[in-house]
Amino acid sequence: MKQTLSAKHLLRKTCLINLAETTKKDRALAGKKIAHRVLTLLKTKFPKGSGIASFTSFKDEIDTTYLNAQLKENGFSLILPQTNPEALLTFYDENTKQEKTYDDMAAIIVPGIAFDRNGNRLGRGLGYYDRYLAKFRLKKNKPFIIGIGFDMQLFDQIPIEANDQRLNMVITPSFEIIL
Repeated sequence: MKQTLSAKHLLRKTCLINLAETTKKDRALAGKKIAHRVLTLLKTKFPKGSGIASFTSFKDEIDTTYLNAQLKENGFSLILPQTNPEALLTFYDENTKQEKTYDDMAAIIVPGIAFDRNGNRLGRGLGYYDRYLAKFRLKKNKPFIIGIGFDMQLFDQIPIEANDQRLNMVITPSFEIIL
């Protein structure tokens, strides 16, 4: 267990250093490329009006401004997360500010620090998404979970633990991996 934690910590640290070196222009350009890939998938998989959970990017993440605008422009209901005092995620409709449940989401787009080709994701280490998704692990009608990041965040394999939740797809500007 300590080896896994150490490997995760080291990978997270390395990736955060690399992400800090990306420029605003690089983040915006990558965000547009990813938005096109995500929208192509969502339009073929889900009807207009479907709830799509996305996120507002941190300064070192792929810029989701264009993606979120395109989700709304293409008729999807944009759902965004917020953290609460119990360190859990809650989701709200971006327009109505009404709280949304897992059942309201056709897909959830998640950030990450690193991803692998098996659908594993390394987050910032606080477990927000893993805890949220774990609550619904056994549910039959699950949202389609899409991780997005830069090409440099994609690895053949990353260290994982039992509580880490797998994705259905990973999208970078150059790659789409459907599992």
